[in-house]
Amino acid sequence: MNNYYLIRGTSEPLSNTPGKMEKENILIADASDKTRNELKILLAQTNGYEIIDSDNGIDAVEKSLANLPDLIIMGIDMPGMNGYQACRLIKNDPAANTIPLILLGSENCSGSKYLGVRGTPDDIFPENYDPSSLTETIKRRLGEKQPRNRTIQKNDLASSDQHTNVIARLNNLLDKKIYEADLFTDLTGLVQNIFSYDDLALAIMDVLAKLADFSVAMIVVVTEDESKQIVHLHKDVEKTSYQKMKDISAKEFEGKIEGFDSSNLWTKTVREDRIVDETIGAETNCESSIIFSTFSNNGLLKKGFLLFGKEQNKIDEKDLELVNTVVNEACIILENSWLYGKLYKNIKNLTITDGLTGIYNHKYIMGVVKQEFVRAKRYRHNISIIMFDIDHFKNINDTYGHQTGDVVLREISSIIKDSVRKSDIVGRYGGEEFTIILTETDRDKATVFAERLRKRVEAYKFFNPSDPLKITASMGLVCYPLESSIDDPKSFLRCADEALYVAKDGGRNKVCLYSKDGAKTV
Repeated sequence: MNNYYLIRGTSEPLSNTPGKMEKENILIADASDKTRNELKILLAQTNGYEIIDSDNGIDAVEKSLANLPDLIIMGIDMPGMNGYQACRLIKNDPAANTIPLILLGSENCSGSKYLGVRGTPDDIFPENYDPSSLTETIKRRLGEKQPRNRTIQKNDLASSDQHTNVIARLNNLLDKKIYEADLFTDLTGLVQNIFSYDDLALAIMDVLAKLADFSVAMIVVVTEDESKQIVHLHKDVEKTSYQKMKDISAKEFEGKIEGFDSSNLWTKTVREDRIVDETIGAETNCESSIIFSTFSNNGLLKKGFLLFGKEQNKIDEKDLELVNTVVNEACIILENSWLYGKLYKNIKNLTITDGLTGIYNHKYIMGVVKQEFVRAKRYRHNISIIMFDIDHFKNINDTYGHQTGDVVLREISSIIKDSVRKSDIVGRYGGEEFTIILTETDRDKATVFAERLRKRVEAYKFFNPSDPLKITASMGLVCYPLESSIDDPKSFLRCADEALYVAKDGGRNKVCLYSKDGAKTV
């Protein structure tokens, strides 16, 4: 039973009678009878208020959530639950979090060091507070208070076991804070991917998957040079639904992100195997509704996030603050990654590029092979590698000199770079050998590309167009996961090298595809 004290001589509870003005009510909670009585006298001198009285933290939370007072004055040192703990519990309740809350007492309370945790009081006064300053603060806070309809929530604290109910709420809040801490620990770990937008975007989506039941996630980053979009297929999606999502996202991003150009967009889709035919995916149809979106044009990097899923999976209002906080942190990491790459790009290039050809050097390309293979294996997507060798390159050096050989290497590098997509990686393996990593590329697409590149090299007129130097190339190609026997980056490269050897041994100027049954000419 709640205890009501009326400063001006009546003990009836708050009235909901139409036309009768309600008095503002204040909850006073403190372990000291003397302190509570002093506060009641102070309030009686300034105005008439309904007073709700409590002498411990758990009871104060019960009465705060059950009655939703206009203002709460709470001592810090209280039995059962101190003022900081009670404050956090009240401030994390959707119905009570706007109630002005004033803490009184010693800053040496054991909970004071956790004051920075979300759910802090509106004001804090010392034990020897100035009465006039406190009354002015109370008047100001009551004048600023947001209107509330107390009849909409008597809360589930009306149950008989109120004490157990408050402890359950406290435990739920603790679980929530631990969950949030885990999420932000995951975000902190993303810094290790600072060199790669792709890895950052994928890792961010993995974090978001802990917060929302989505089917497709899209992240767009727009710089002054380009627009990139990473699409993560979290669940199976029909082709028609996926196309609808892409159309919707293009309109959303173009309308809300500065500089976004859907006609000149580089898109990377992760888990393409999750795009299914209508007949196959009839039971896995995903409605293409936006369940979360956020866009940021602040800073140098423009960003956009979209989560698609079923309408009933739309992110709940109570979880929206946490999702936005996670996304904002992710945006900061993306921004820092971009700035870091922009500021240190030239320095980095000196260590990872080949001085003669300007493409990646052997050390770096080996690292990329490992990284891309591990990622392909993790997300079960396609990846192909071409080992490329210039035929009879020694004869070119012996006949025309090493300077001519250097020109040929640079020209070949340019041909390869002009032939690949932005998402592909090209490096000089050593001497006259090159490595081409074709991301998200299956066997059919890789063989078409390799054969087209071979023909382009063969047709290229080196030096004098009227009497050109004819140069050809041999290539070894391997595709994953086509070859299930390949389970690590080293064996992946070795298989490509074996296919290249078969191409050279079989007469050169050809593309050979690796197979466990023996490499064969494309």
